[in-house]
Amino acid sequence: TMAADRELLSYMKLDDRGALYKQTGQLTPGAPEKETRNWESNTDYNTLAAGISESRTPAKRTASLLDLTNIAAVINYIAVARLTQEADDVWANMVLYRDSEGTQEWRPVPFDLNLSFGQLFHDGQTWNTVVHATMDNNKSHPLYGSSVCRPQYPNNPAYNTWWNRLYDAVIQNPETRAMLLRRMRTLMDRFYKAPGTPYALRPLEKELDALWAKIQPEAELDYTAWGRPPVNNTAGSFGVYGLGNVTPAQAVSDVKDLYIGPRRTHLYITH
Repeated sequence: TMAADRELLSYMKLDDRGALYKQTGQLTPGAPEKETRNWESNTDYNTLAAGISESRTPAKRTASLLDLTNIAAVINYIAVARLTQEADDVWANMVLYRDSEGTQEWRPVPFDLNLSFGQLFHDGQTWNTVVHATMDNNKSHPLYGSSVCRPQYPNNPAYNTWWNRLYDAVIQNPETRAMLLRRMRTLMDRFYKAPGTPYALRPLEKELDALWAKIQPEAELDYTAWGRPPVNNTAGSFGVYGLGNVTPAQAVSDVKDLYIGPRRTHLYITH
């Protein structure tokens, strides 16, 4: 397991002298957890947050987005996050990096991706007790994360306020939204492939099969030693986020059958 620190930056081939922030929430001004350059204040982060705030005019907001961020890296990150239904970065756990001694531009850094490919944080939400890939009123919409595409939880309206300013600044602007949609389509055509593509030509399923072949012996030994995780809703113990209770082999099948397959149809056909 890798922490959000200089080791992660080195792994991502980023200059580890840059500023790294984790748990930036919905990217509003404040004091998120800073992992590097701790001799400095959070002024750099707050300049970004203020610059892309929805309180600014659309023109000024877009100017800040283009001036302050590595827009290609931002677009690519959001495209991948939405195709894999990353469910944790919009409201809480986005990690942001600034190339402080180089371009001085910002970009998100992928981190803590356990809530993706259909798995969600349970938190007592009935909707989050099953893998799903097509529920647009939860987190399946391709433009989830913007202020105009939020979750709609019937039993916890507080969740319906969650959206992220970086997502929103990209998606609300027609030019950058078009960039995002083009990048998503490129990645869909490369990795998902259209519905009806023969199994042997589907990169995601084939990669999952290859990974499973590598980890299967140890995964099954671990399963034999520790058994299934608890699945309950007691305080502080949500099992595997309300899911689990299946064998490792079944879990691999679930990713393919309950997420990748339905997600492919949702992206290509529904949207």
